[in-house]
Amino acid sequence: MGTLNGYNACGGYQDVIRKLLLKLEEKQREDPEDFDIHSEKTIMETSYTALALIQTLYLPYHMVPGALVGRELLHWLNSTYVAQTDEGTELLKVDQPWLDPSFWPFIKSCTVRLIFRPVTHYLKQLSEEHEHPATREIADLIVAALDGMPSSEDYDQDADFFDALRQWKTSLHRLTRAKEKHSKSHYEGSVDMEEIVSLIAGKPDALQRICKSCDMTWREAICVYGVWVHPQLTRNDLPDITRELLEEMPVDPTNPEEMLQAALFQADIVKAANIANDIDVWLVAHMIDLLEIVPLPESAVITGLRKYFLIAYAEHVMSDPSLWNISITYLAHCGTRGLGVANEILMRLPFRLADVVLTEESKLPKALARSVGDRVPTLATLNQILDVCQELRLKEAEGAIIRVASQRYCALRLYGKAVSYCGKTLDTRALTRVVHLLLNEYFIGEPIDFVRLVDQIPSQYLYPAEDVSRDFNIFTSRLRFPLKYAEHHYYRSRETSLDNSASMLVETLIDTGTCLAPETWWGLLLTDIGDLLEQGVLLSEEHMNVVLTRLEEVYTKSKLGADSTYLYAMMRRYSMKTQTEALQRLDRVRFILIQSCARAMRMDVGGKDVDGRLDGEESVMQD
Repeated sequence: MGTLNGYNACGGYQDVIRKLLLKLEEKQREDPEDFDIHSEKTIMETSYTALALIQTLYLPYHMVPGALVGRELLHWLNSTYVAQTDEGTELLKVDQPWLDPSFWPFIKSCTVRLIFRPVTHYLKQLSEEHEHPATREIADLIVAALDGMPSSEDYDQDADFFDALRQWKTSLHRLTRAKEKHSKSHYEGSVDMEEIVSLIAGKPDALQRICKSCDMTWREAICVYGVWVHPQLTRNDLPDITRELLEEMPVDPTNPEEMLQAALFQADIVKAANIANDIDVWLVAHMIDLLEIVPLPESAVITGLRKYFLIAYAEHVMSDPSLWNISITYLAHCGTRGLGVANEILMRLPFRLADVVLTEESKLPKALARSVGDRVPTLATLNQILDVCQELRLKEAEGAIIRVASQRYCALRLYGKAVSYCGKTLDTRALTRVVHLLLNEYFIGEPIDFVRLVDQIPSQYLYPAEDVSRDFNIFTSRLRFPLKYAEHHYYRSRETSLDNSASMLVETLIDTGTCLAPETWWGLLLTDIGDLLEQGVLLSEEHMNVVLTRLEEVYTKSKLGADSTYLYAMMRRYSMKTQTEALQRLDRVRFILIQSCARAMRMDVGGKDVDGRLDGEESVMQD
């Protein structure tokens, strides 16, 4: 964020605060005794004046830090601390206003703040109507001096302004001589007008005396210093001049607003941050965020403070969990530490699966029902959180959330959605868990139900294109066995495609390196192949050798004690209680394979009988 963006951002903050102040003023009128409203209004006012000062001192609209600052400070003073003109209105009702006790304090305070219109009005009246010639002369000369005073804002070049300023100061010799001429005279307003003349002459002690006598503070003194005393004043000069003024006009230590502004004038950012933190956590976070872009000597310290206070504010925002997205936005701008905190928040954030439609008949556990459907009042939807994770590249949170979501979709038997979400990060570990639960469905319902569940999975994962990445291929390889097994049952259900069904099963046993058939399913696959062969399906010689090899491996190792490795799926599918039952079933498969081999060899030299068996062949079932 550059200086211009900082200027615009600071202005935006002020606009928001102004609107809030208007609302608070309405509430205060309705309930003047409400302490909370009064306290919040005070904080907002302090925040507004501080941000406006930061914009003036550190983020000027012209982006020229070395420019003259006197008039800009004056504008900040007059816009944030509006001068009271009620006294001037009351003086209009008096025939001789200079006799009123409030007249000269009003004239001097307006002169200090360059509110010349009421000053010249009353001094002209004084120069025309007062009986004393000294009063009339000096009042008239003061009006002429104020009317001719040049402003740096009227000149494009500083050199032109300084030329006009020198000419103006030269023209003050008449006023100076008149003051000296009447210095021993006792005329109306002599002391007050002499102070004004000294102010016009640029005397710093005159400025301090007027400010003190008119109940003005160091703030007014420093804001007009660059107009009356030191017209060449720049932002670089302010810290030293502020410290000198504060020795004569100390800050009120009980007023946090004054303390904060004094620290900003002195460019003591660390002190300003500590004071602002005591005022409001929002103020300090945004104040330091703005100041971090300013090239200051303590930039490294400010960068650390910025991260600290932004994280503190983000955690404060999370006291209302519904504002989680705002908190995450702040944390995203706090470097590695902020992203770490954002990760933790997102991983703990409850979410709902808004894309799931439940019917009235749907019966889910309460823990799951609370996170499903578009009417569930949770903090965020799954997609909202994932969008934030992807935008901020929070891979850890994204992966953890997807793993939780995939488990919920699996619990809803929405395996297609579970796979799709795992595919967002190509999380093979999460997909392995999904595949495990999907295969478990085979043991619960009918084979055709398993086929329908596999069919939910998007085709780009079941049948990946040839030009996909290596990581995508590794990810989708976990789905090849469920796909092949579902296709086997699909072809088997059609009965006219039993050869294809058998081929599907054999392909899952050919190369274990392709992650097709898990070893725990080998026993069941061999049993399925045996059933197909028993129905008259014939395998090629190559496929038959694969099946025989796998059968011997499963049978031998199972007898040696590896029953849980190879026989798990078969025992579960057929509700077998002992290994002996499973091995007996494999003995039957071996016999069917031998019969099928014999049938295949005899077909090479003989023909089939009318029943579809080889000549002289007995039915396996009769044996």
